[in-house]
Amino acid sequence: MAGEAVSAPEGPKHNEAEGRATITLGGKQYRSAASFALAAAEAANWDEAKNLLLRGAIATWASEAGFEAKIPAALRQFVRVEELTEDLRLSISLKTLNPAMPLIVRGNIVTPGWLLDHPDDGYRLITGPAPDLLRKVDPDDWLWRLKVRAETVRKRLAQLEIAVDEEMLRVHLLSTSMARLANLWEEKRKLLPDTDHAGVVSLVERRQSAEEDLVILLSALPSQFRSVAEVVTAHPTAAFDQRWGRGPVSSDEFVRTVYASLQQPAKQSR
Repeated sequence: MAGEAVSAPEGPKHNEAEGRATITLGGKQYRSAASFALAAAEAANWDEAKNLLLRGAIATWASEAGFEAKIPAALRQFVRVEELTEDLRLSISLKTLNPAMPLIVRGNIVTPGWLLDHPDDGYRLITGPAPDLLRKVDPDDWLWRLKVRAETVRKRLAQLEIAVDEEMLRVHLLSTSMARLANLWEEKRKLLPDTDHAGVVSLVERRQSAEEDLVILLSALPSQFRSVAEVVTAHPTAAFDQRWGRGPVSSDEFVRTVYASLQQPAKQSR
């Protein structure tokens, strides 16, 4: 929503008791916010529940049922959050009704794997208002940490003046596995082991890479790196060839061997 602050009700107690009014879903009537949310999250009831949300029926029911006043207010606001898909609007609304349940989309729990399987929705989810709203409902929600990491990565990219493949960056920002990021970087570095970009150098030379470092390195455009072939063509041993370049190993082969040896510690640490 443009410029409009969105708030979410805090605390889980509001959904435990039955309300004064009922709402019908899938041919059944519900009084409990928690029970309705669980039923609405099922794939078979999803579209009907989404229609109820978009028509304002769920917010009206929450108000008539006597639930905490913040709940219907939040539900009405969620419907107008244009940065979120209609499915995600329903997902957050259901978790607001039942904070104890995980975030669910069409019967599927939103997990790190779900984010990677749905990269467009996943990116909108972690960079939009959803994580801030969910954190008010569930202080331990993991999506908020991904949003903070994404913001940190964007700031560091600007500071280091590193150009990235935007589509690739958005995918890596969804990854929650440090091991996955490290393995991907190891593979990329085998192909592009060298760089003269100051910002990239500052990250590559760190003793221990943080998640943000790996996301940036994996997303950085290949033009900011050099392949072994490019390094060989640049002939970095030229100054030593007259004295040492007549041995059994050519200068080009020596350069290739040096870069190959740089990969050995990474392999042994697996």
